[in-house]
Amino acid sequence: MIVLPSLFVAFLWSIQTIVQKHTLNNLSREASFMIFSVVYATLMLFFIGFNREIIAKDMKNITKPMILIIVAATLLNFLGNFIYYKLLKHNGVSVVTSLTSVAPLFVAMMAYVVFGESLKMKQLLGIAAITGGVYLIS
Repeated sequence: MIVLPSLFVAFLWSIQTIVQKHTLNNLSREASFMIFSVVYATLMLFFIGFNREIIAKDMKNITKPMILIIVAATLLNFLGNFIYYKLLKHNGVSVVTSLTSVAPLFVAMMAYVVFGESLKMKQLLGIAAITGGVYLIS
């Protein structure tokens, strides 16, 4: 069962976005971004503490190329979040989140190229619907 947990994740992320926008109404982009990042890092320390055996075991399997890929992905995530906070600071939350909701389109295309995942007609129609919706919003 993937639909309900996925919708729950989307719901949690939507609450997060509303809270981010609320903080950006009162704080600078830099301060808000820093606070959310520090809280996230603190939670990660607890997560690491509770899962240290699993993490320690997996750390033995990390290769240098994997480290480079992880660092690159982290830098891209940082850059994306930094830009996202700027967009949220100066624009309506509903417009920004709608425009950035094309991420599944890019993920599907990259998964097709990188992992050779197939795209079913239903998925292609969903991607087209997302793209059409973004066009209507913009």
